[in-house]
Amino acid sequence: MVYLYLGTAWILWFVMKLQQEIEVAIQHKAVLEEKRSKVEAELKTLMASCQEDTRELHATKEKKQRELLELSRIANEARSQLEVAEAELQLQHSRSEAAQSQLKAAREAQSTAFTSLAENRSNVTHLEKELPRAEKELKEMEAKLLVMNEQEEDLRNGARTTRQRVEELRSALAASRSQGRVLRSLMEQKQCGALRDLWSPGETE
Repeated sequence: MVYLYLGTAWILWFVMKLQQEIEVAIQHKAVLEEKRSKVEAELKTLMASCQEDTRELHATKEKKQRELLELSRIANEARSQLEVAEAELQLQHSRSEAAQSQLKAAREAQSTAFTSLAENRSNVTHLEKELPRAEKELKEMEAKLLVMNEQEEDLRNGARTTRQRVEELRSALAASRSQGRVLRSLMEQKQCGALRDLWSPGETE
């Protein structure tokens, strides 16, 4: 009986303690829910503010992007214009260099032409001075050549005559030698007695 009473008392105490803990937990829960409500309200406010800020930032970003695109377009156009200007400047520079080179070449050609002209004039003057003497020498040489041609013709005629005379003498000499051989043969035959009636120079009848 005593144990039953003690057990019931302990259960009642334990139940009361649990009720107290439950009440404390409920109160704590209420406090937490209140705090959660405040935090949720603050969070909603912050979210709304963030959304507003985000919208503003997006709007600002889009605006800046549009401005950046416009600036990029302007910069690209300026770059293109600069490239065109640089190309034209380079072309003009090349043309200027080519023109300067042509001018330099023309001046050099002019100087060379003037020098050649002066030299030619000097040569012409010299030739004009030398021409009469050269013509005189040419006439003298032509006269000498004519004389030499005449002398050469005389020499040729003389050589031809001399050659004919030599040929005649050679023929006469050959004939004389042949006649001498015949006479010697006859004399030898006479001396041998083969030709008794042959008369020879130096003999008397």
